[in-house]
Amino acid sequence: MTSSEFSIKFHEWLFSDNQLRLLPGYGYNDGGCYTLAFSISLWAGEQVKIVSVRRDTPARKEQIEHLVCKVNNLDLYLDADGFHTRDSLITEKRNV
Repeated sequence: MTSSEFSIKFHEWLFSDNQLRLLPGYGYNDGGCYTLAFSISLWAGEQVKIVSVRRDTPARKEQIEHLVCKVNNLDLYLDADGFHTRDSLITEKRNV
């Protein structure tokens, strides 16, 4: 399975009715990113670490926008939308 195929299946599973019931009133990309990143880190152990995506704003320097899991020794980051490279993650979050 490629990382793209995994990303699609992972996203479909996370956003299924059974999984969304675990996050009443919010989702993985609007408040649940920490819950997901923490859960992935518990499952994957030392293979990943939780990292933040930050954005400078006039009101706040380095405001945390999102939390993801970085796969150790690879340019791969995992969140509810699947795998990203560093550049694709930054581009996606910049356009939100």
